[in-house]
Amino acid sequence: MAKFNQDINIFFTVNDSYTKYLSVSMASILYNLDKEQIINFFILDGGISDKNKRKLNKLKYIKDFNIEFIKIDNSRFENIVKSSQAHITNETNYRFVISSLKPELDKCLFLDADLIADKDITELYNINIDDFYMGAVTDQAPITKNSWAKHLDLAESYRYVNTGVILVNLKKWREENIEDKLFENVVKYSNLLRFPDQDTLNITLQDKVKNISHIYNAMPVQNYLVEKEKKEAFDEPVIIHWAGYRKP
Repeated sequence: MAKFNQDINIFFTVNDSYTKYLSVSMASILYNLDKEQIINFFILDGGISDKNKRKLNKLKYIKDFNIEFIKIDNSRFENIVKSSQAHITNETNYRFVISSLKPELDKCLFLDADLIADKDITELYNINIDDFYMGAVTDQAPITKNSWAKHLDLAESYRYVNTGVILVNLKKWREENIEDKLFENVVKYSNLLRFPDQDTLNITLQDKVKNISHIYNAMPVQNYLVEKEKKEAFDEPVIIHWAGYRKP
């Protein structure tokens, strides 16, 4: 049984069109959590309608939760290069500011909205990342010979991670001014970025990233090049992440 000794704080960032995916993600998390576990959702609001906000609140029939919609000042993000992937919107970059949005929080999960929790996420949340900026699952695509990630400013020994599921040490981000460094690097490396938010997080945080199990970010759309990692991801996944343009 998962031990719950703290609130679970989860950030999502969505615009109105993505609330349909967000509702499924939230529902799957709630269905699998212990009824006694306190959970707080913080939604970085890229233009969610009042109607859809009410719909999200109705998920409390599954399990009670706290939810806060946070409007973001877009002016800080206007000069960030757009992703070459059409399904990736500017709202994904909102994660850069999470450490200053909630200074009272020391830790959080930041999740993409296009995922489903298949099991209780409490054990994921309880992973110790005290000495790291974040915990994340290694990605498959950048292993390939001609990958864009080969051109990023990454150490040769570093394994690029997917940031659809990240466990974030907010306290450490604040202590080491990570927010400012993210904004600096997203401009500095703008000509090299294919996934601006994800690439920038990898470049900036690479010295202190904790690699966590593939069960926490199993991606059906990825071509797993390491059979062991594929087996680990799909034998008993905790989170299934439908990364990519097509969604189920």
